[in-house]
Amino acid sequence: MIEHVLFWPHPPLLLAEYASLADPGAGVRRAALALLDGLDPAARVVVLTDAPEWPSTRRTPLGERVARELLARVGREPAAVLAVAENADTATVEAAAERVRAATTDASVLLVLGDGSARRGLKAPGHLDERAAPLDGAIGEVLAAADPAGLRALDTALCAELMVAGRAPWQVAGAVLAGQRWRADRVGFDDPFGVGYHLARWTCAD
Repeated sequence: MIEHVLFWPHPPLLLAEYASLADPGAGVRRAALALLDGLDPAARVVVLTDAPEWPSTRRTPLGERVARELLARVGREPAAVLAVAENADTATVEAAAERVRAATTDASVLLVLGDGSARRGLKAPGHLDERAAPLDGAIGEVLAAADPAGLRALDTALCAELMVAGRAPWQVAGAVLAGQRWRADRVGFDDPFGVGYHLARWTCAD
């Protein structure tokens, strides 16, 4: 049974291979790892992330790489890693939710990786779109409210236009977590490079 849900971003700058002397990802990395504080060190962690193509054996999803490296820093490793295609439709989201349910029958932590909009500034990967900040604000409100239905209801088309890489895994998480009550223990946000980085921890309130 899932007792805790962690939401991490997965920018490459969190990986050691991309860290410069300035290490611009240090703050986000610390915030992500802090969400593990107080959790049972023996708890099984199942990772859910997006992938450009899924299933695919051509390359490891970025979210999986980030999850494995950061978990290893604190002596943990994923019990399972599942991915859902970035462009997943409703049927694909539901199928992925079934896979997550099966993988978490004996796991207590679900780690969901995904980024917010990549169109939050003039130097952002997708350049500036004025709709990006309000959308990330709405996503932040859903995370702060610990609202699975709100995740499930994310606008697929709008998220695609605004380059929200976390849309599909967040929708899958929303489907998996529906029917339980949750509370948000911690919520955070940053956008140092014009990409929204959402962080949150939910705890089951049932």
